[in-house]
Amino acid sequence: MEEKRIYYVGIDHGNHLMKTSNHVFENGVERQAVKPTFQANTLVYDGAFYKIGEKRNSVKDSKLADDDYYLLTLAALAKECQSGNIPNGARVVLGVGLPLKQFATVRKQFVKYLKRGSQPVHFKFEDVAYEFTIENVLAFPQCYAAVADRLGSMKGEHLIVDVGSWTIDIMHVKDGVPVESKCETFTESMISVIQEIKSRSSGVFGKEISENVITDYISNLGGNYPEKYARIMDEALEKFVSRVEGILKENGHDTEFTNIIYVGGGAKAMERFGKHGDNISYVTDVRANAKGYEFLAKQMAHMVMGFRERRLGCRLYMDRQSDANILKKLDRMLVDGSFLNQTELIKRGIELAYEEAYGEAEEVKASHRQEIDVKKFAEEVARALKPEMEKLMAECEARVAATETPAPPTSALASMHDAPKDNTASVTDDEVIIPSQTFNFLKGLNDD
Repeated sequence: MEEKRIYYVGIDHGNHLMKTSNHVFENGVERQAVKPTFQANTLVYDGAFYKIGEKRNSVKDSKLADDDYYLLTLAALAKECQSGNIPNGARVVLGVGLPLKQFATVRKQFVKYLKRGSQPVHFKFEDVAYEFTIENVLAFPQCYAAVADRLGSMKGEHLIVDVGSWTIDIMHVKDGVPVESKCETFTESMISVIQEIKSRSSGVFGKEISENVITDYISNLGGNYPEKYARIMDEALEKFVSRVEGILKENGHDTEFTNIIYVGGGAKAMERFGKHGDNISYVTDVRANAKGYEFLAKQMAHMVMGFRERRLGCRLYMDRQSDANILKKLDRMLVDGSFLNQTELIKRGIELAYEEAYGEAEEVKASHRQEIDVKKFAEEVARALKPEMEKLMAECEARVAATETPAPPTSALASMHDAPKDNTASVTDDEVIIPSQTFNFLKGLNDD
């Protein structure tokens, strides 16, 4: 049913820019003393007015220090709704990112920060009232998510180098899974380049190039700008790229042989001014992390739903070796006409499952049966399960009838950048998904 659909939204809470799969805006938040005259970029939350994205915020020691990144999250949801990617009133799961080394200490706090208060959350953005229910928040490693659509083919060792606004993060990945002990963070950043360009242009020409112009130039590496200013920006970017390559070499990474993937806001600069080779590739879309968070959240949901269907969709299938025995017995009883109705069948299935679970240890079996009247328990559970079981069995039969000869999985992971837009977890059964070791790694990060 429509009201039960879950929509997945990836949000990259950057130190300079906020990104979703479809939007990029600056991370500025300014509280207004009175209602603004113009409603563009105006957020109203909890009775207060804010201007969103009209400048860059200064870098914070912690993104949880105030409400800014929560307010930016609400604005991001409104923008996704404005562009038709999620409906107003949607139930959403957020895919977000954190540095891998901060997961142990920050993840739970960040999830709580974004899921705060009662749900749904109500606010207004640009004079439109919005309502969203944040069902869950899944966190993924920054920069790792930017290559999410390559994980299925990432065999062996790779370096993912995220050239970001405030730091350079180097992630060592082996067979699609990060090696945490070899992940590093350095304070060299794109913001430092911006400041250097502003200072240099002011000293040489007596005129400071605006930050918006510099950001646009870096993002597009070109544009209709006077040559003398373009030259200053190019020189600063070349020096920056050399420093990045120097950091890699100083830390034992051979840029001629190591598989390197540059991502983040500085990836275009690395592509234009850095050394090239068959071992080096680039993800230049600044929204790549946000797209990756969304992609991974949907993939994980699909895999979890697949596990649940395998456990529930085929007459109490529980993904254990003993289930085969249960199913054989149930099938035989069905053929023999041993049951008057489906409720009786479900009850017997529960009893059989219980017997299989405790059949090998008589002392455990005895102790449990002293405490539980299995038949009474089965009757109560069967009564509660019957409507859901009827629905699941009907859906299962429909799927089997529609796909009697399922196509084998394809061997290459479909690119999230080229896939048709759909913010629900509607991955088809025969679509290749993230490798199991990657799923286990990401699930472990999000387990409480």
